[in-house]
Amino acid sequence: MVRMGIIKYCLSFILISCFVGQVSAQTGIGTETPQSALHIAGDKTLTGEFKVGGDESTEGNPGTEGQVLKSNGIDSPPLWSDLDKVTGASSIQFYEESPSAYTFTDTSATFIDIPGLVYSFTSPATGELILQTVIFSQIDNPSSDATNNVEYRIFVNENTQLRGVGSPSGFASNGFNPECEALYTRFAVTEGQVYDIRIRARQAYTMGGANASVGKIVSKSVSSTSSMMGTLISTE
Repeated sequence: MVRMGIIKYCLSFILISCFVGQVSAQTGIGTETPQSALHIAGDKTLTGEFKVGGDESTEGNPGTEGQVLKSNGIDSPPLWSDLDKVTGASSIQFYEESPSAYTFTDTSATFIDIPGLVYSFTSPATGELILQTVIFSQIDNPSSDATNNVEYRIFVNENTQLRGVGSPSGFASNGFNPECEALYTRFAVTEGQVYDIRIRARQAYTMGGANASVGKIVSKSVSSTSSMMGTLISTE
């Protein structure tokens, strides 16, 4: 009789446990009112892997070193992602300065590379590259008042992305000051692709018989350095 009583008690406990499990299907640790399948209220200590995904027959994914866990919104499981590939993440990829100046000898239809403003960029992610450049030019020691036109262009893989014009001037009686032009453009890039980026210039027009210089300009012992910077905004 005792054994029968124990058996009945065990069966009753199992039936009740199954019934409660089907009704609530939630486990609370540190709380009596869990709001999800597993609800932990309080601090957590994790000493092993944190695996995401998986099912009854497949083990979850612990990710790889350096990855972060990225939310995919309501009703979608999170995924491990590389930090530099998180959608919308931005990072400066390169910054280059001109180490010297180039002085034109005449007007020409040919564009020259501004010293130092050439960069081979291999994109680490798919997205958009924002390219900014600041260009300094001046007329060197004019014997009379002079004004020139210098045309600038941003080339990517030998295709023109943007163009601009600067007009450095000089005065025989008062010397000269550097002319500054800023150009900005953005273009799509693909992960793993190489982009040849060049900032170029040409002297399009002269008045007064003097030639202009571009790049790193030194005026009265003060340097004005042309530069370019690339910032990547990832979309994947």
